[in-house]
Amino acid sequence: MTNTEIGRETPAPRDTVALIDEVFLRQRGRTGSMRARFPHVLGEGAASTLWVAREGATVVSCLVVHEIDWLVADRWTRVGLVGFVCTADAHRGRGLSSELLRRAAAAPSQGREHLLLWTTIPGFYSALGWTARDASQLGMCVSEPPHGVAARARVDSAGGCSAAELEPIRERWAPCRVRRDDAAYAVVPPSASDVLVLRPEAAKSTEQDGFALVGVSEGTAYLYDLVTSPEAFTSIWPALRALRPRLLINSHPSEPSFRLLKKQAGVQWSPQNQAMWFGAPPPLAERYIPYLDRI
Repeated sequence: MTNTEIGRETPAPRDTVALIDEVFLRQRGRTGSMRARFPHVLGEGAASTLWVAREGATVVSCLVVHEIDWLVADRWTRVGLVGFVCTADAHRGRGLSSELLRRAAAAPSQGREHLLLWTTIPGFYSALGWTARDASQLGMCVSEPPHGVAARARVDSAGGCSAAELEPIRERWAPCRVRRDDAAYAVVPPSASDVLVLRPEAAKSTEQDGFALVGVSEGTAYLYDLVTSPEAFTSIWPALRALRPRLLINSHPSEPSFRLLKKQAGVQWSPQNQAMWFGAPPPLAERYIPYLDRI
């Protein structure tokens, strides 16, 4: 690593985003740009820090720390989400990602209390001081949509939503939540080609309102976030089931909407076990950050 320089960069340089696109999109047969898919993380003015390893002018490894404000038990906590950890193929096996993770964990950050990531390779991170703690659940439906129930919900692109429109619903029905702005509603995770918002047609007040944020691909719908009153759920659920033949549900037992989802027939549930915290997991590790707020 003698010829490698490691430092922090913000906003996200184009060549760093190009490496992220290569690893997380091109190599997996996906299209688009991660900057367009995560404008609040990689776009101009995003509140993110990139840790970058360069050899000369060439980016060889990077990761992103994106800080969020998370309301848990009536207290706002600042948490750094770590994501897009990647190394160029020709430079793997040199410990570059490990060194970037060490630097990111050791760096002081004003007001940040915790670091959190999601991974399918926990052994790599546990060797660097990260601890698994995740009670999230993944639900799967492959049965036919419910019959005889009208889908009284309207479907729009989530990218056209405003925070001012949806945040009052979250304030009423999501006691644990991440602060969002308009850009946060424009996120399109790589598994999806678009993200839709489903809302009941006839809600007369916030007490009766709700919404679902749902990613869609060719044959699968991904429920990323469900914030709803029981009344609105009766309209949203049939519309949600009718979107695609296969539905994957991201949720957590601490979420009010989870209790509504658990009552639905034909949903098979399994633990996700992907969240890891740097150091000892705090008490708020027992709570949930919706999929749309992650990186």
